[in-house]
Amino acid sequence: MRGFKFRYAKLLKLRRDEEEDRKLELANKIADRRRIRDKLDLTLDERKKYEEKIAEEMKRGVGASRVATYNASKRWYREEIEKLEEMLRLAEIEVEKARNEVILAMQEVKKIEKLEEKAIAEYKFEEEKKMANNIEEVVNFNTYKK
Repeated sequence: MRGFKFRYAKLLKLRRDEEEDRKLELANKIADRRRIRDKLDLTLDERKKYEEKIAEEMKRGVGASRVATYNASKRWYREEIEKLEEMLRLAEIEVEKARNEVILAMQEVKKIEKLEEKAIAEYKFEEEKKMANNIEEVVNFNTYKK
């Protein structure tokens, strides 16, 4: 549409850019959460294998110093898993916050797009009105000319 200029075009561009930034942040937060979850899964698998190994060795019999080492390792796994679970919980909260920010940014863009649609409709209406007036003037001019 030639001649149409949306008053809030810069604001709309700014809001769209913000929306894209929020989406990228959300994607990064989701990737962080995925990395933490993968590390937690890996640690749980390692602990399970370690406990199976310990069970095998305990059946064969081990010394007291070896039992102390096993207990220290079990404690380390337990603490590591608790730490990762807490990190995962915090990552979930961050993802939810980022998701809400994306929703808000999208709503802002939608509001401005609605304004743009209304402005376009008003512009088209005014252009059609001008065209109708021009046609009417030509018809009237030709009628009076005769």
